[in-house]
Amino acid sequence: MKHSAKFAWLAAGVILGALFVWLQSKPVQAYNDRFNDFIMCTGPVSVTPQAQTDGVWLLDYRTGKLLGTRDRPQYR
Repeated sequence: MKHSAKFAWLAAGVILGALFVWLQSKPVQAYNDRFNDFIMCTGPVSVTPQAQTDGVWLLDYRTGKLLGTRDRPQYR
């Protein structure tokens, strides 16, 4: 395959990928806060409207540890 054909496929993939991201993007509602050497951030984890899941992340600067958890809704 010639280089121009490879470049055309690459360009088409980049354009289609950018278009898909632009059409699917919506604003993220998250919150973050810091204290001494820690940063905590919360926000949505799942993207399905049927099972909305929130996550909590804690970053420790000194040790370089990133801890995370999620909160799933209770189904009864």
